[in-house]
Amino acid sequence: MAAVVVTLSTKSRYCADEEIAFRHARFHLSRYDKFVLIPDDHPAIYPGFIPKRFPVRYFGSPERQKRLLLSESFYRAFLDYEFILIYDLDTLVFRDELLTWCRAGYDYIGAPGLLSGDTSPAGDSAPSIGGFSLRRVRSCLRVIQSRAYFVDPDEYWRRYCERTSKLQQVVNWPRKLLKRLRYFNDVKWHMRWALRGGVREDRFWPEYASHYDPTFRIAPADVALRFGFEAAPRQCFERLGGRLPFGSHGWHGLDRDFYAPYLLKHGPGSEVRLRTLREARRQWDKQTSVLARVASPSFLTEATHP
Repeated sequence: MAAVVVTLSTKSRYCADEEIAFRHARFHLSRYDKFVLIPDDHPAIYPGFIPKRFPVRYFGSPERQKRLLLSESFYRAFLDYEFILIYDLDTLVFRDELLTWCRAGYDYIGAPGLLSGDTSPAGDSAPSIGGFSLRRVRSCLRVIQSRAYFVDPDEYWRRYCERTSKLQQVVNWPRKLLKRLRYFNDVKWHMRWALRGGVREDRFWPEYASHYDPTFRIAPADVALRFGFEAAPRQCFERLGGRLPFGSHGWHGLDRDFYAPYLLKHGPGSEVRLRTLREARRQWDKQTSVLARVASPSFLTEATHP
């Protein structure tokens, strides 16, 4: 029903805090399939985690990673599961509530970002954190594949005319036609525009997903707070009556002292190790055709080393 997806990068060595994140995932989420998102050429193996490889262009920076999390290919890769839990390495989980949250009836639940003094009425949404979020796979795909316009073409042109001169309207009249072409006015155009503008990936889902799919359900702020903390964990803890949520994001950078009593100090972490040459060849054989291997410049070099 659900899988845990640990987002990694190009490195294969992890600091102590990242090892703690691995440890909490292994201990509290042991009964679920756990994946690591890694580049095609990533040299490491993570025992107990299933590698899910994507092109190198999606790794190396937060900007590249958010392109992956907004791509159709990412969600298609997890169609065997109803839900995926995105788990960055600055995340902790404190107990196994994953199936409970899967049954809560939402398509997207993210730990709330900024909380104000009056943030908690039911139905009120708050900025969410995608680094610790639960997503219904087919619902996210439905949004990405939507045929809905980002903005109604007639409404776009009406607003444009309100703020421009007649001369500008004549010169830019082709815009009116372009907005009827979905390449320039659909969800994929919206994502390209957002990514170029530095808009966070986790802002897209709570703010815009329901525009493309009105049935897309996002957890309100009071529900999301029970799912996870990010900002002001002590204040959030008080709001929940002295109870920890399912998990937390950004724990070591925001209030490490608050979380210190709840950290698992023993047990396996990433257990990462580099692949042997034999394992690397086996992976290459699975992914590459015979003709492509023969055409590779490294073919003769590889062949001469037993």
